[in-house]
This record gives sequence, C-alpha cells and structure tokens, in this order.
Amino acid sequence: MIIQENFSLKSYNTLGVQSIARYYTEITTQSEINELIANPIIHSLPVLIMGSGSNILFTTNFEGFVVKNSLKGIEVLEEDKEKAIIKVGSGENWSDFVDYCTDKGYYGLENLAMIPGTVGATPVQNIGAYGVELEDYFYKLEALEFHSHKIKTFGLKDCDFGYRDSIFKSKYQGKYFILSVTFKLSKKPVLKVEYDDIKNEIAAKGITDLTPQRLKDIIICIRQNKLPDPAQVKNAGSFFKNPVVKEKFFNELKSDYPDIRGIHVGSSLIKIPAAWLIEQTGWKGVKEGNVGVYSRHSLVLVNHGNASGKEIYDFACRIIDSVHIQFGIDLEFEVNVI
Repeated sequence: MIIQENFSLKSYNTLGVQSIARYYTEITTQSEINELIANPIIHSLPVLIMGSGSNILFTTNFEGFVVKNSLKGIEVLEEDKEKAIIKVGSGENWSDFVDYCTDKGYYGLENLAMIPGTVGATPVQNIGAYGVELEDYFYKLEALEFHSHKIKTFGLKDCDFGYRDSIFKSKYQGKYFILSVTFKLSKKPVLKVEYDDIKNEIAAKGITDLTPQRLKDIIICIRQNKLPDPAQVKNAGSFFKNPVVKEKFFNELKSDYPDIRGIHVGSSLIKIPAAWLIEQTGWKGVKEGNVGVYSRHSLVLVNHGNASGKEIYDFACRIIDSVHIQFGIDLEFEVNVI
C-alpha cells in the first residue's frame, strides 16, 4: 500500500473539480485494508472512501484521508431454479456487474443499467432508476469499522435505506469501509416498464417480445440519449433528488400547472421529477462561465471548463432558490457535497 500526500483529485471525480487530499491511497486487497487500519493516520483524520468519483462535488480541499476502493471479485454463493445470491467486491464497476447478471440469467437489476460508480457506493446512495431501487434486491453487505477493526454484516433493515439515502450517508459516514455487497436476484425475468420513457422506447422499436436483455438495452439507450458521458462532458449525473410531496400539495400545484407529472410512492405521497421543475424555472441549457445545465437533461449540471466546486455549488443553490420561489419546493442535492 502506497500513501501519497497532497494528492490531486481532479482526475478522480467526474465533475473534474480540483481538490487536494491531505493523504491518498488505493486499496486492492484485504491485506492492504489490514495495513491501512493499522496506520495511526487513518484514525486521526476524516476518511473519505471513493469509488469512481461519479457522485461527488468537492467544494474545497479534503483535509483528511481519501481511500480509493478497488476491491474486485464476483462469487455466486447460492443458486437454484428460482434465485441466485451473489457476493460482489465493492470496487467492481456497477454497470459491468449489471451486464454480468443479465448475461448469466440473474434478473432484477436491468433498470439500473449504466448507472456510473462502483458496487460499494450503491447501498450508500441506495441508487434507483425507472421504478427499481437497490434495496429491492439487496441481501446484505460486509463492512470494516475503522475504529474497532472489526468486520460487521449489515442486513436490509440495518442499512436504514431511504430515498437516495442510507445509514452510511448519515450516522456511519466515514466510519466503515464497505468490503462487499450481496444481492438476491431472480432466475425468472422481472420486467418493470411503467415509466413512459421505457414504454415509448418499446413502441418506437416495435418490440413485442420483451426480455431482460432487451429491457437493459432500452435503459442504456435512454440514458445515452439523455445523459452526457463524463469522459466527454464533465458531470456527476443527476445532481438533485426528485422531491417527494404530499398528494394534497401536488393536486394544488396541478391546478396551477396542469402539465406537472408525478408518481405515487406511498398512499399519499407523490414524487415529482426535479428535471421538470428546473425546466419550468428556465434553467435548462443555461451556461454561466464554466458552469451550466445540460441542454438535454436539466437534472445534470456540467463543468464546461475549469470550474471550481464552489462555482458549481453556488450555481446549484441558485437553481434551488428559483424552484423554491416558483413552486414552494426545496430541492435537495443527490451528489455528496464535500
């Protein structure tokens, strides 16, 4: 294990923001983890575990210890005619893992295809897309506690999953290193197609025999058409969460904005697309200096040049203010702001 000091993170986050980490190292094996936790530095400073850096905004230098997670490995623990239980190294690429599952006939994750990041980051964020949440197929995870040096197993209830949230984003932030995540997947196709984007794509392609592979390809096509490739345009994917409001409030909004859309997420709760709210306030495609809103999807903020994290943060706050003034809704960041 090599520890580097005053390490630039600019090429390690997909927004391409400059930030200097006081210490940095990359972990690829269990022995390196043991070496890491034996180092007194790790216990005296804040710790940030990073995967691909695809859901993070640095607004300043990180005066702590950045650990890049590169733990690999996929193991099928159990399998029968109905299901498969699969353990995955937390440093595996998420999109590659979804491909692996679909190819092997392990179903359920197709709607989460092409979400950037590593497997270990998915339960932290409780990722979700097109009607599927990570928690729907989560079985357990193993994580190492920095303080005690002990490995703990977290089941579904232990993770306290919420909308783009978990216990690892709040109470246990920076206190655990997620080693592996285990999923329980179906051996029978699980096709969730209630979103209009999916229905429209199925109709446009004339698909009459939908399979998990075709559904995954549709999701990839939709994401490629809407979202910029971070390798070409620096971004962190969806910057804001879709707000959830009470149905009564939603109906009041609908009387003023007949075109507003929403999806029921509870008996009296409605999830509203943040992208629609941002579009209505006139921000879609706006560019100010090196920061802007992507022209094809207003949920994505773009670093057009060498924008600082502070510039991006301030720009995002102005969008939040506009939405609040017009709709009385407070948008929240989906990205992790450091």
